[in-house]
Amino acid sequence: MRVDWEPFSPPREWYFYTNRSTIWRVLPGDWTTDALIGFAFEEKAQDLNRYRNAPYWRERFGDSSVDKRRFVWTRFYEAVADKLLTFRTRRDELISGIHTIASKVDSLTKELLKNNCNK
Repeated sequence: MRVDWEPFSPPREWYFYTNRSTIWRVLPGDWTTDALIGFAFEEKAQDLNRYRNAPYWRERFGDSSVDKRRFVWTRFYEAVADKLLTFRTRRDELISGIHTIASKVDSLTKELLKNNCNK
């Protein structure tokens, strides 16, 4: 079967409710599928706020307050990453500090750190 594709100009971006397949079956009858069909074939805009606040995406992208989100633990990793950036030009000092911490933790060995820190 041959398809005569017509590119949009300018290109339009669709977020949420996506699929990895280039072509996939979308049947009308649900607000998510109806919206996608309207976007693709009727040039309707995507209601991003409705998608962001839908149950599946609400915790990550919705308007709920930050303290009610399940992914609050990510702040810890952001803080670690920010602190590591302060050592970006002081690698020797960072490695020395890691070795000091490792000497206080039984499950970390100097050999393990040596192998992983010298790469």
